[in-house]
Amino acid sequence: MTDLLKRENNPPPSGCFVAIDPAKWGAAWAVVSPRDHLLVCGLWRWTARGALDEPAPWEPLGPTTLVGEFPMVYQRGKGDPDDILALAYTLGRLAQLTKTPVCLYHPKTWKGTTPKDVHHARMREQLPPAWLEVLERDTKNIPKSLHHNLWDAVGLAAWIVEKRGAP
Repeated sequence: MTDLLKRENNPPPSGCFVAIDPAKWGAAWAVVSPRDHLLVCGLWRWTARGALDEPAPWEPLGPTTLVGEFPMVYQRGKGDPDDILALAYTLGRLAQLTKTPVCLYHPKTWKGTTPKDVHHARMREQLPPAWLEVLERDTKNIPKSLHHNLWDAVGLAAWIVEKRGAP
């Protein structure tokens, strides 16, 4: 499994990639084309048997890389450190189930320490209109309480596109 996991100072993936925001219930994901277009975003949920509730949406696009947020425990954080274990499990399980390499980045690497609501507001101002259209289209049937997960997946995707020097 260690050969599937790469951390931090790696070059961004080339070609198609899937940005993942892990959660205890599954993950939010955003698929970006080799030409840096946001194609689709959505949620996976774990089934009772520990499988994904739907197939990987990028399979028709060919080989790809999962880009994920590497869970961190902050010394003065307000969250439960045990939740971090669930997030790490989600990332590992996704790598195992999809047989897809994973490139991980700490949250502070890609979004700093900006509060989530401020970061999402900035993203709303900076994302290309086509990306915002995909986000709006794909969040219509998702509970509002989970939209922040999609925004994080799309934000990570936008950071990767910027990092790899796309226009």
